Amino acid sequence: RHGADGGRPTTKQQERRLKKQKKERAKTIAVLCAAGVVLISFAVVFAMTLSGAFAPKPVTSSGEDTPPATSSTSPVTEITTTASEPQSEPEVIDEANIVLPDFINRSYEKVLSRYDGMFTFVKEFEYTDNYLADFVYEQDPEAGTMVSEGEQVVIKISKGKSIVPLPEYKGKTLDEYIAELDKDNIKYSLMPEKTNEVPNGYVARCSKKANALVNVKDGELITVFFAENFTEEAPEPDTQDTEEETKIPEGIPIDP
Repeated sequence: RHGADGGRPTTKQQERRLKKQKKERAKTIAVLCAAGVVLISFAVVFAMTLSGAFAPKPVTSSGEDTPPATSSTSPVTEITTTASEPQSEPEVIDEANIVLPDFINRSYEKVLSRYDGMFTFVKEFEYTDNYLADFVYEQDPEAGTMVSEGEQVVIKISKGKSIVPLPEYKGKTLDEYIAELDKDNIKYSLMPEKTNEVPNGYVARCSKKANALVNVKDGELITVFFAENFTEEAPEPDTQDTEEETKIPEGIPIDP
């Protein structure tokens, strides 16, 4: 109620206003609570989704759920690589732990018999006047170099002197003389020659005199002539005495 002079509201008006304010406050609280419940529910569902709670469980052939496998050991982390990532090969380390021997002025055959398999030899043959035939005169790497097993080693082998004197042929059979020519790397051709000056099968002469220089490096060719069909000539018979014995003296009658 209002007073006659339009003063303060009556007590009932205050009560109605207070009730209205309480109702509006209750609605606001209810709306806030509902919003809170929705937010909490959304948070719970999101957390369960991340943890895999809604993932399908494995099913056995009988249709029953398979319980997750348990292990008493500590978990093992698997490291996998994709197909695009190249697999790294194990690094091979060659240990250079062998001192390379000195092969120079050693027989080529002896070097191979002792070290073939330990090293990989690359052989080169050349004429040289300072080293014997079939002897090593140069190597690469040098002696004393630290190398690993199976190392490639280039060795140069002497073929003998490039210019040599022609061996003496007098009094030698063809086979004996050929062996000497082969030893000195002298190229030759053989030619038979009919002669009685040397026995059959012996060297009669050569296209060069003995001790003449032969250039074996350039492949100079020597012709070797050997005796063939050697026979001793029989002496001619003396027919003079026979004719005298059969001659009839003149004036001597002949019996009929």
